[in-house]
Amino acid sequence: MIQNDLYHARYYLELSQRAKKIFIDKLWNGRYLHYDSSTSAHHNSIMADMMAGQWYCHICQLPPILTPKMAMSCFEVIYKYNVCEFGDGKFIGAVNGKT
Repeated sequence: MIQNDLYHARYYLELSQRAKKIFIDKLWNGRYLHYDSSTSAHHNSIMADMMAGQWYCHICQLPPILTPKMAMSCFEVIYKYNVCEFGDGKFIGAVNGKT
């Protein structure tokens, strides 16, 4: 039973490491995470909830997806574009999806 658990633990660790690399390679633009990797007009929308996965990892005590520097950059972009520039920053909360 323990051998089976170790096999699965290694399998999912490797899978998550590969997925993390692809996720960052496809979506990270140097400042924030694109909405998707397509060529659509909105592929680079700034989503206020782009950090939900990072939060979920933290809550579940899993390794983070992004480095602290990358995460802070995402939060700064979200704050600037989705909070301050939405309704001149007078609304409470962030708009989800800003280009």
